[in-house]
Amino acid sequence: MLSGASIGNLFLGGMAPGILIGLALMAYIAYIARKRNYPKGKRYPLRQFIKITIKAFPALLTPVILLGGIYSGIVTPTEAGALAGFYAVIIYCFYGPSILPLFFSSSYLAIYPFHILSEIHTPWV
Repeated sequence: MLSGASIGNLFLGGMAPGILIGLALMAYIAYIARKRNYPKGKRYPLRQFIKITIKAFPALLTPVILLGGIYSGIVTPTEAGALAGFYAVIIYCFYGPSILPLFFSSSYLAIYPFHILSEIHTPWV
């Protein structure tokens, strides 16, 4: 970086404004929801909230891996992004629904136009 500032310090410098913007948006949304009389969401008992949080815990570790790797100096920001992305894919493979049918159908839809275009130029080769 030209200024010599570390990426970790730049992330830390953006945390306070990010938190303030998040709090301001939450206050604005709460104000608008009350003003327009939007329905309230379902309240969960504490026991169910804890169960849901425990079930989501592996996915909630993704930002910890990302930021912890950067701030501890173990990995560079690029490597941390790749590591967090790989971790998210692994977590999805174990906990998420099977997406193979969707993957194959979307792959077919993505490849089909290229197949048509390649057939147009075949007689000229």
